[in-house]
Amino acid sequence: MGPQYTSCVEPSNFEPADETLIWVLAGLAAVGGVAAVLVNPGLALVSIALVVQALRITLDWMLNGKLVCLHRDHAATDCVCSGDTGFVCAIGRVVDTEAIGEDKNPIEDVDNDESINLVLHPFRMSEFVNDPPDDPTAAEANLVWATRAGVAQGDLLRRPDPPLKRKDGENLPYVAYFRTVVFSEVFGWKAWTEVVGRDYGWFGIIGPDQQMEWGKYQKLYRHENPKLASVPVLHCEFEGARIRNVLAAIEAFSFGGGWCKKNWFTRALCTILQTVFAPLALLAALAAWATAADGEIGDALEGGGTVGPREDVIVRGRWTYDGGHQGYNEIHATRIVQKVQNIPADPAQFDDFLKRWCASLSVTPHADPAGARPADAGAAATFDAQQRPENRWVLHPAIDGCVPDIPPPPPDGGLH
Repeated sequence: MGPQYTSCVEPSNFEPADETLIWVLAGLAAVGGVAAVLVNPGLALVSIALVVQALRITLDWMLNGKLVCLHRDHAATDCVCSGDTGFVCAIGRVVDTEAIGEDKNPIEDVDNDESINLVLHPFRMSEFVNDPPDDPTAAEANLVWATRAGVAQGDLLRRPDPPLKRKDGENLPYVAYFRTVVFSEVFGWKAWTEVVGRDYGWFGIIGPDQQMEWGKYQKLYRHENPKLASVPVLHCEFEGARIRNVLAAIEAFSFGGGWCKKNWFTRALCTILQTVFAPLALLAALAAWATAADGEIGDALEGGGTVGPREDVIVRGRWTYDGGHQGYNEIHATRIVQKVQNIPADPAQFDDFLKRWCASLSVTPHADPAGARPADAGAAATFDAQQRPENRWVLHPAIDGCVPDIPPPPPDGGLH
């Protein structure tokens, strides 16, 4: 089961990141760094303390404030994953994967999640073909088709209605998550990154010139008449530990206990201590950054491994709205992913297929920490069955399994 380090907040408690404060702290840190070189080296300590504080504020928001909890209306869908309306199941085809660091600069790499993007069943990829692909009207039309009334799973991508409202009463913006695919009547479709490569966002230093590669592909394979399609997808993230670990390393030197807030003297003392120990906090943060476990699809996939474009999967995880960008629905964290086959194309048959899969996953043990008995009755029954000796085999029951003890029948078959 994939890990989950982040928490989510209800829409009415959501507050955007205080970018003004962060930029002020960063600006003062830069000024302090220059002053340390030109005026007094001791000012470097203050500069480092400001950097650490800006980093702490940013990471705390990313870990505990960026994601908004969404709740599925179980009355409007047959797919009930569990008693928690925030956990959903979805069946889709992998459009592409997003590697750790892809489309991010080195600073943004503090978020070391791996991702997959799913076009949700039932769908026809040819319905998404548009030219030009960057036309917002065409993209919006694709979203409307994918979330049309009555279609199974369309609610997972649909713009919230009524709009989500944040703490100050303002509406949260909504921009659907789209991925570009290359479509042809010759080969069907390919992920954009399969054609042009991956851009890891290192300020243009590392990664291919994707537009140039696309131009080359069009010339080399013009007989295929390739076109671009802008596909609305469900973004699914597998969490890495870097944000959590770096924040924990900083907090270990924060002296942020309740005693710091008792009066002006203790607040001042905490500020002095945080400044003095800022270099150690920064070193600890850098060490945590370097050693943090990356998010991996294999953590949530039974038996490990990975999934790739054109594979059908079912995923289960927490349904959220990502407030760190322009805003879109996603699964974050994705706790379970499993490959599936023989997905019906008929809408009615697919509805039944989805309902049966969701019912099966609803009794899959889902517990934190790993190994703990789940509270849900159905999941607890599955958990208990898994612990019995006859179900603990690894190779095959005939090799390393056992036969459960069966008590002998009573005399005379229990008739007397």
